Amino acid sequence: VRVHLYATFFRSTVPLFSSQEQTTSPKHFNVHVLRITEVSHVPSPVPEPTIVSDPRSLRSDLVKEVSSLVGSTASADTFVNFLVSTTYSRPGGTPLCFLPLNVAGVADPETAESIINMVRHLMPKVKVLTLTPDLLCKKRFAPKKNYESDDLMQGELQLSNGTVLIIDETQLPTGSFPVSGLVEENLKVLEDLIVDHRMQYDYGFYKIPMDVDYNVLILSKKESRFFKTPFRIPLGTSGSLPSFGNIEHKRQFIQQSRMSVSSISLSDEVSKKIQDSFVNMCSTLDAKTDKAALLNEMLIMSR
Repeated sequence: VRVHLYATFFRSTVPLFSSQEQTTSPKHFNVHVLRITEVSHVPSPVPEPTIVSDPRSLRSDLVKEVSSLVGSTASADTFVNFLVSTTYSRPGGTPLCFLPLNVAGVADPETAESIINMVRHLMPKVKVLTLTPDLLCKKRFAPKKNYESDDLMQGELQLSNGTVLIIDETQLPTGSFPVSGLVEENLKVLEDLIVDHRMQYDYGFYKIPMDVDYNVLILSKKESRFFKTPFRIPLGTSGSLPSFGNIEHKRQFIQQSRMSVSSISLSDEVSKKIQDSFVNMCSTLDAKTDKAALLNEMLIMSR
């Protein structure tokens, strides 16, 4: 992403006074943005497409290669959908095509590292959040206003849109652990990201919700201990990091697919099949099931 920034710069040199001595404020610049134009960049297509660069062929190969690590074609298909997913609209506050994914059955940190390396191999921006009691207690995840310094302190999860956020639960101790410090606040930040795809900027007296567009991936030994995601896949017999062929084409395919999500429209035939399947499913579902959420999940996967 390239950003053209038009702004004024101001460096404060006004002396600060204390009861004992006079000091000068640290030399830092405040940026007051007047106008911002964001330009998204995707590499141009290869001039002479080949059979290998055909989108369907690329996707089929990618699913096959990912399946060698996650253990099944069905899980790999969902994983590729996760990489392609991006939130492009929020009608009524609901993020469209947001696909938070929980990979369950990640037995140890070594297996988690294999999945992380695979994602890093395919995606341009990856943030790994390895959950430990110490991190949850001491590291602030969301931005918070410091009124003494008049600064908005950066949070650990203040990331640019398009980042894959990998939440690794595999290093948490089994059973319960002491809860103190920022644990409750940080878990609420993660819950807001996974459920509403938003982050609350904390200004002390009030909070401002900011929409984000992260791809949230949770790695856990069983089902996530803290978060219930609508999309979850089991990790089968995990292999080594796949050897991706034609990797540049596949990276390009993922990014171009992400940009095309908003332009996809479901045909009448596909929409009718979804409706019919949904009606049939509803007759067998428990009365407590959130049917609206289920329909939204089906539409996301269809896109």
